[in-house]
Amino acid sequence: MTSTESLMTELVELSDGFAGSDLESAVREVVKEAYLKGDASITPDLFRRSFINVVPLSKTAPEQIENIRAWGRERAVPASGQPIGTASNQVRPRRQVLG
Repeated sequence: MTSTESLMTELVELSDGFAGSDLESAVREVVKEAYLKGDASITPDLFRRSFINVVPLSKTAPEQIENIRAWGRERAVPASGQPIGTASNQVRPRRQVLG
């Protein structure tokens, strides 16, 4: 495994439970550092720190997340065609990052 693949695998693990806005926040921090300090400041450690420093919405507002899921189970039509909350939807394999 290359160092890039290893970093990607680590970031996937660090971002477990992240919403899209959580991912955006982590990446935005990297972009901000690059803008302020130059491209040379972008390192694997910067990515790690940025992802570690984000507290995901799933941990800061679990009640809100559950309310949204409950609303979706009753009113939304899943794109997959499978009912929300079925066993096939709860455990999804990680996508492999190809580089």
